[in-house]
Amino acid sequence: MKLRGQWWLPAAADRPVSGHVRVARSGRPTLVFKTPAEGREAYAFDAPTLHGQLDDGTPVTLWARGFHPIQDRDGGPADEQRWRRSLTTVLVGAHLGDQDAELFSESALQFQHLAMWSRHPTVVDHDAPAPVHDSANVSPYDAQFNVEISLLNPQIVRHRADGSGDAIMNGSGNDSEIAFHSDPPAPLAFHDHLAMDARNLLTFSFQAEAHITRQRAVSEGREVIIYRHRTSKLSRSQKSGHNMVVTALTSDVAKIFEAWWLVASDYYPLTQILAGRYYTSRAFLEHSVSAAVAALEATYDRLEHLPSDRMDPEVFAERRQWHLDHEADEDFRALLQGLGNRQSLRQKLKRVWRDLSEPVVTAAGVDPKSWEKDVMAVRDRIAHTGSHVDGVQDEAEAILERVDRDTRAVLSLVLCRLLGLEGQALMRSASVLSQVGPLVRADSMPYETA
Repeated sequence: MKLRGQWWLPAAADRPVSGHVRVARSGRPTLVFKTPAEGREAYAFDAPTLHGQLDDGTPVTLWARGFHPIQDRDGGPADEQRWRRSLTTVLVGAHLGDQDAELFSESALQFQHLAMWSRHPTVVDHDAPAPVHDSANVSPYDAQFNVEISLLNPQIVRHRADGSGDAIMNGSGNDSEIAFHSDPPAPLAFHDHLAMDARNLLTFSFQAEAHITRQRAVSEGREVIIYRHRTSKLSRSQKSGHNMVVTALTSDVAKIFEAWWLVASDYYPLTQILAGRYYTSRAFLEHSVSAAVAALEATYDRLEHLPSDRMDPEVFAERRQWHLDHEADEDFRALLQGLGNRQSLRQKLKRVWRDLSEPVVTAAGVDPKSWEKDVMAVRDRIAHTGSHVDGVQDEAEAILERVDRDTRAVLSLVLCRLLGLEGQALMRSASVLSQVGPLVRADSMPYETA
């Protein structure tokens, strides 16, 4: 995509240059402009903020963060010089100030496959007003901002006018978006943090990388469309709601939003570890396994309903003191002084899967006892040697694949519980995590797309 127009420094609007901003498929923006030959004024455009106006009159703001030098380009007439400069962000629709100073009251995101995820559970008549999801209110990241999170324009199922059944009318949900309203207005960096966690929620739900297709924001009543580099790509596969771990159809979306942002902060890095797995290549499975097991240990320590001590603290302290009082060897006394009362990793693994229940863990495709054994077999060796085997072995990757998948499946079930899923809803999510298929297809027939 090319945005053709005039471009200038905010303090020099009377001295514009002509050119265009090229936005690659990845969203990466680049400014290309021209000046008279030998024109040194081009280097003044090495500024963090530039303004422009497209040929149709639309105002544009360009932001460049970090090192984005002006580069000359070959070609063109002899009496002009062409230049190129990479950018970080293009905001179409308004002339804004510097990135750190500009405040936004609203932002919104569209994602590939969000239409299916957003489907409203209420089926309405063919000519009835569209139902809406309740909004959530959060105050995330210990910041002084209250945020209302809304799922707008969801996919709607309607009764056919002829009474022949239910249908999703063509285009329903295509403009669905997750919107944030910040009070007071916040910098774009804060909205980007919200966007990152929204993307993590959908990535966890899809069990695949979620791709942002559109981002907009509002500053002092001025709406802008935001273009920037996106590392993800559009997926060629189709996503169906019955293959998603959690959706707005199967759960109260307001409660999901509230719980997700709470967990993202209070159980850090649980959501980041589970979603981040889909953002990186798997060059070393050892790293992925280590992160998953560490996240499980950290999450266990925050689960207040599970015991943190191995035995009663008073009994432990009393018995340790008795041994200290009767031990003559100073080295052994020092060992006793450092002896802790924490749950071991094996005990944590056992307590976690028992707390979830064996039927739920099994529905996720995990043999809990074998998983417990496999984790203990590889975790310490990875931690102390960097590998779980002494050398290259054909079966080595299969073991790691299994430990990685099973540990993340159990962690995902723990996360589902933290999001409020219980009973049949939790069992449904478990069956999705099994990669075999859901046991409860809550969003299948009779809702056929028209």
